[in-house]
Amino acid sequence: MAKQMLNKGLLKYISNTSWLMAEKIYRLGFGLLITVWMARYLGPEQFGTFSFSLSFVTLFSVLVSLGLENLVVREILNRPKEEASILASALLMRLLGGVFLFGFSALFITQIRPNEPSILVLVMIFSFGFFFKSFEVLRYWFEAHVKAKYSAALEAVAITASVIVKASLILMEAPLTYFAWTIAVETIVMASGLLILYRRQGNAIKNLKPKLDKMRDLLVEAWPLILAGTLYTIYSKIDQIMLGKMVGSEAVGVYAAAVKFSEGWFFVPAVIATSLFPLMLNARKKNKEIYLERTQHLLNLMVVIGVLAALGISGIAHPLIMLAFGSAYEDAALILIVHIWGGVFLAMSGISYRYFIAEGLQKYSFYRGLTGVVVNVLLNIWLIPLYGAMGAAIATVVSQFMALYLFNATNRKTRGMFNMQTRALFLIGVPRTIKHIMLLTRNK
Repeated sequence: MAKQMLNKGLLKYISNTSWLMAEKIYRLGFGLLITVWMARYLGPEQFGTFSFSLSFVTLFSVLVSLGLENLVVREILNRPKEEASILASALLMRLLGGVFLFGFSALFITQIRPNEPSILVLVMIFSFGFFFKSFEVLRYWFEAHVKAKYSAALEAVAITASVIVKASLILMEAPLTYFAWTIAVETIVMASGLLILYRRQGNAIKNLKPKLDKMRDLLVEAWPLILAGTLYTIYSKIDQIMLGKMVGSEAVGVYAAAVKFSEGWFFVPAVIATSLFPLMLNARKKNKEIYLERTQHLLNLMVVIGVLAALGISGIAHPLIMLAFGSAYEDAALILIVHIWGGVFLAMSGISYRYFIAEGLQKYSFYRGLTGVVVNVLLNIWLIPLYGAMGAAIATVVSQFMALYLFNATNRKTRGMFNMQTRALFLIGVPRTIKHIMLLTRNK
């Protein structure tokens, strides 16, 4: 009986993961196709301007996310009777953050790229869209209750509408700003849909009443994650910002083309980590040994996925870039071969990040983010003048290796994660993980 209950519960998580995975594959497929078409239509310079502006606004996106993603899921699981006030408090915090994002992005872009009104307009449009990302806090309710199929279906509708609009704009030979507006409208559609779905699950919108004490408690716990998120966003996007400043928009366009394929598969580890985080938390409550074993299995799985993706994409990088983007982006092939290997460390970080939250070690997410920023910026200053976009790719991979893996060896509280990551990287225990997954699948 207990075994049947375990298998039923596990099947629920597998189904949840499947829905998330299906949505991400759908988004990746259609999103990549329309991005490739856009890149060909706009050309490296305009596509670089578009990518630079979006990356710049993304630098401030932590003002909207506030590091609340996994904290809200954890709080809902731990305090189910208070879930409405938890969601409302997080939502108000994110809405206020969205206002600051709009102001700061406008202020700083005029300092970074003065006398370039086209970039200022794009930044304003993207900032407007990011404000509505505040409502994605409602998605965390679906994650906590393992009901990802609803939000995943909504995502599919939003991306479909966005692709249709972008395709129409290309056929009509529309100007660059129109494409920026499609991203803003997509976030508004998602916000409206999440509110409707949340209500249709039997939740009353009027019960979403924020509480100052909840906001304070969330902020106290989230501040290390806010800082860590800020630093992570900086070191993941600073390459394009520095390329745009030091070389020009065309270099950003070529680099962005490579990154689009390099980061395209990241949804796989992200979906697994997001979907199985509640399973990790529940295991920790009951049995620490099982919790650590599951964490090791997930790290092993992430490394296998990361290495296979890196090997596969490296082998077809040149024909892939030529087929997708054309000869104008040929230099992106070598950049892709280098950049893709950083994905192995990013895949593991999805698990280690959540491990830090479960263990109350959020501040170490900040410290490792700081390590990544310092290493990345210094390497960019050195390598971009020498190698251009390729230098930015090398800087990114080295900073990911040092921040997301080596950093964990520097402190006794994080050394356990470092040891588990090392076991995963050297494929120790991978056969056992594969056997474990096969048994779970067989016992469904």
